[in-house]
Amino acid sequence: MPYTPTPIEIAAALSDVAYEIEQILGGLVTWAPTDPITHNARLEALLLHTRVLLDFFEHSRREHDNVLATDYEFSAASVPLDPKLRERLNKDLAHLTYSRQQRLGPAKGWNLKQLLTPLLERCSQFADHVVATRLNSLPADQQLRWRELAASLKASWLGPAV
Repeated sequence: MPYTPTPIEIAAALSDVAYEIEQILGGLVTWAPTDPITHNARLEALLLHTRVLLDFFEHSRREHDNVLATDYEFSAASVPLDPKLRERLNKDLAHLTYSRQQRLGPAKGWNLKQLLTPLLERCSQFADHVVATRLNSLPADQQLRWRELAASLKASWLGPAV
């Protein structure tokens, strides 16, 4: 039997959606050169939050108890990513593959601007949607959180490839 979230669950999950977006924005703001292990851990965390949000925005059929943008009357749509970048995100982050060996030197880096710009544009549209349609049903602290998130997304700047 397919999972059907309750209105209370749908409202509460907005906090989790905000968290995913905040992790990407926060990771970009505080990005600084560090030792290779810390750099890779931070990069992989950023990429993981990216994958979570891609699933949130792109899927219209629920698997298990996944939270979907469609739960908030926000249409599911593919985030326009280069297909090779999308494939790499799926393969290199969550799987040990032979194709990873093909990426050496500069090809091993991630162009976060290319990857995150379309995703953060979609996040901005969603945040505006939440502010316009759901704000009054949220507790005061979450209202402020979504207003600030919408403003932060409009002001976000994405840095160079890492």
